[in-house]
Amino acid sequence: MPLTYVSLCDGIGAVHAAWQPLGWRCAWVSEIEPFPIAVVDRRWGFANVGDMTLITEDTVCEYGSVDLVAGGTPCQSFSVA
Repeated sequence: MPLTYVSLCDGIGAVHAAWQPLGWRCAWVSEIEPFPIAVVDRRWGFANVGDMTLITEDTVCEYGSVDLVAGGTPCQSFSVA
């Protein structure tokens, strides 16, 4: 069974480019900047739950369990650039 992960502060989705060839599956992402959201949506189409500070247990339950949580904070200055 493939590993399932979530990506917090997802940016432009570099983690997906690295892990997709391994067969890993992204359950959802969390990103708030419009440009990175558009890039990930166009390239991969993963569900974006928005601001990670607003994620609740209900949010997590909606998408099922995951094996790994990845995140790259703080990244705003690079994501916007």
